[in-house]
Parts: sequence; C-alpha cells; structure tokens
Amino acid sequence: MVGCHHCFFLKEEIGAFLAAANPFLPEQAVKDMLYKHLEYTTGEVTARLGKKWLEDIKFYDTNHDHMMMMSDAIVDATLKQVAAQGA
Repeated sequence: MVGCHHCFFLKEEIGAFLAAANPFLPEQAVKDMLYKHLEYTTGEVTARLGKKWLEDIKFYDTNHDHMMMMSDAIVDATLKQVAAQGA
C-alpha cells in the first residue's frame, strides 16, 4: 500500500491540537479516527492508481461513512464544550 509518512505524522499533531482545543475530544480517539481516515484514503488512492475501480469505490464509500462519523463526533464534542461554558 502506498503511504504518506508525513500525513501519518501529522495525525499526531492534529489529534493533539484538537484534543487541546476541546476537553470533550479524547486525544487518542481523535488520533485513531484520523489514522483510519488516512488508511482509507491511502487504500482509495492505491486502488485508483491501480485502476481497481470496484476497490476504489469500496474505499471511497467506507471513508465517506467514516468521515460522517468523525464530523458527528467533533460536532458533539463542540456542543458539549459550548454547553459546559454556559453559552
């Protein structure tokens, strides 16, 4: 599988940043979600470059579902943070 080592390193920094910005986002959970996203994206790109179209579609669909789950988690944490601040 083709990989972007720099991208996988950035998930550590992004995970730490998001967790520091919101106490309702556990750092390891954010990093795990970002890692999965990068794993699915890498699979999608690898399949596309190999012209494995059905595999490409599978990775795209899986990644899309995962991104919806990630966005829900971030929104939920943001709502909890705002509520905790009394806004």
